[in-house]
Amino acid sequence: MPPVLDTLIERDELDSAVELLRQLPLNPDRRPHWHQLALLLRRGRLRRLLGDPAGGLSDLVRCGRVLRERGSRVPHPLRWRRHATVALLDLGRLDAARRLIDVELSDVRRRSPVGNELGVTLRLAGRVAGPSVGLGLLSQSVEVLEAGGSRVELARSLGELGTALSRMGRSRAARSRLRRACGLAEETGAVRLRACLEARLRDAGGRVRKQVTGVGALTAGERRVARLAATGHTNRQIAAELFITRRAVEMHLTQVYRKLGISGRGQLARALDDADDPVVRHGVVPAGR
Repeated sequence: MPPVLDTLIERDELDSAVELLRQLPLNPDRRPHWHQLALLLRRGRLRRLLGDPAGGLSDLVRCGRVLRERGSRVPHPLRWRRHATVALLDLGRLDAARRLIDVELSDVRRRSPVGNELGVTLRLAGRVAGPSVGLGLLSQSVEVLEAGGSRVELARSLGELGTALSRMGRSRAARSRLRRACGLAEETGAVRLRACLEARLRDAGGRVRKQVTGVGALTAGERRVARLAATGHTNRQIAAELFITRRAVEMHLTQVYRKLGISGRGQLARALDDADDPVVRHGVVPAGR
């Protein structure tokens, strides 16, 4: 269930995330079991996004305290320090944020991970460091995520790198990174992130590309998902057919609905048929498409 909460947060559907969290078994008056710690972490993140960084920080620190008490008995790590670092930044507590992320970065490097884990930690360390050191850490974050990380996290790191470059007066390089970050955020359906990056691009003197709609605006991946959904495939079947995750299917469909101006799956076939898509009109999905 936590991944669903993450998806709702990325789509900026915070009210839906709050409602879902209320339905889940998290009792704040009791010491949560390990599987509930993930919910506590998401609640902390959500409270911060809803304008309560102090409340969010409280949840995240509690999550960390329970994890320390349980040590190796926790089946998988929850990177509470990362979200707590952002909450501390929201509260203007830069020194505390720097100390916390330094501990996290040392731990991550000690275990020599790759991909998202290292890339995200480097990005946060870059945000709290001084200009020259921070720029180097942000560049490393982008390199790590380019080599093997999620596109959403890559968009975030490109955005932070672009912002840092803009502050240093390197506007042209800043706009280049921010434009690419905006494109990645749009492709992955990260609505909240895209809006933030577009604002940063404007601040750096760049033009924000007008949102294109209609079938012609669909990416190749979105078109493949839309065709399968329109011919009756479930999200699970689409994921298996295209060798992607169900979360990726959900994010593609969110973008498809927005671009086609429809509210759900039931309108897909008509929207694509009106656009003269013979594949959908005849109910056939050719192999390899």
